[in-house]
Amino acid sequence: MRLTREVMGSLGRRVLLFAVSGAIALSAGLRFAAADDRYVVIKTKKAITVSGKEIDDATIVIVGGKIEAVGKKVDYPSDSRVIDASKLTAMPGMINPRSSLGLKMQARRGNASNNLVRDAFEPPDDKTYEELLEAGYTLLGLVPNGQGLPGQALVISTHEPKANEGVRDEGLVRITMQNPARDKKVLRDALKAAEEEIKKEKEAASKPATQTAEGGAGKEKGEKSTSQPTSQPASQPAKEEKKKDDKPKEPEKPKIKPELEALVKLLKKEKDVLAQVEFRQASDVLHFADVIDGKEFARVYAFAGTSFDDYYNIIDHELIGGADATVLMRPVLPNMPLTVNPYNLAQELSTAGCSVAFMPVADNVKNHEQIRERAALLIRAGLKRETALKALTLNAAKYLGMEKDYGSIDKDKKADIVLFDGDPLDPFAKVKMVIVGGEVVFDAKKKGHR
Repeated sequence: MRLTREVMGSLGRRVLLFAVSGAIALSAGLRFAAADDRYVVIKTKKAITVSGKEIDDATIVIVGGKIEAVGKKVDYPSDSRVIDASKLTAMPGMINPRSSLGLKMQARRGNASNNLVRDAFEPPDDKTYEELLEAGYTLLGLVPNGQGLPGQALVISTHEPKANEGVRDEGLVRITMQNPARDKKVLRDALKAAEEEIKKEKEAASKPATQTAEGGAGKEKGEKSTSQPTSQPASQPAKEEKKKDDKPKEPEKPKIKPELEALVKLLKKEKDVLAQVEFRQASDVLHFADVIDGKEFARVYAFAGTSFDDYYNIIDHELIGGADATVLMRPVLPNMPLTVNPYNLAQELSTAGCSVAFMPVADNVKNHEQIRERAALLIRAGLKRETALKALTLNAAKYLGMEKDYGSIDKDKKADIVLFDGDPLDPFAKVKMVIVGGEVVFDAKKKGHR
């Protein structure tokens, strides 16, 4: 009996030990899981949220690569990783939504809207994207080369871009209207063909389902079978099989030509499909309006030419100011025709209700580095500060259809943040730190990337 008690006591102690060990292991597991998703806290001199007021002595809390909270007084766990940026000013990462930097791709003409930049993308071996990151650019929209409908753009992160992969891979359909004699016909024919495909889909959907019971699979209602039905075994599986066969067959959807798929989705107003329409001069807007003839679909516009001196003519056009359009342009001050008098096109568009986005004057690293200075010059000429900041961030994200995730320092947005040693619109302010997805990927003190 004594031996039994000792054995039972030993067993009890082992069970208790295993229970405690398991609890410790479980606790450790939870702690490690929490550590993997631990809080990152940035303490800044100022946070320029872009979407709202600028916050002095702001705290930005990041969880899982997204912004959890931003404010003057924000609670966070005591074991959070804290980044001391108390002498720096934070703003969202800048975005260039129209570029071809580092992109090697065959130029296409006509309707090649199924062509994806993603399929041919290989990040360059040089330091182009690293230099853009150091300049404060965290996203880049790479557009397909060519004219007409040359394909769909790719959006990449300038931090560790991956081959054949991006932040957004498809759905951004480039449409050029820079050579009306050719581009109008290409677009008109493509839209007409897409409408025909939609019509076929509707006709197919309106047909009655075919019957598969008694008369045989695929027989129309009332059509007789040419052979006698075979007797079925009395087993249950056969009855279940028969029940499956008895269901009417839905008509098959007609196959859409690959080059029309994106346009069909566009005309059907499917989610996440957006046309990026490019103009060379003001008259191209009128040509585009003539082609679409009142058709409604999601689109944004780029003033992609080198001259802007006639765009004042179409600011109030029903497709531009009349539609509160998103317009991408270079931050320049064009002159009124036949004069030396400049006018602030960016501010005029904003006043008309448009969302103005900026792209560099030229597609090279130097002009990306100079864009804040150019934006500052427009402010001196009358552009509102908040318009300039949105043009570099939130509205640039809107041009890519990605404003829900990028472009401002707000809850649930991706934590792509740039920290300056002064006001970002001060040309002498330097980028001191870049954070992508909550991770510090550039720190000027360390002079390197991770």
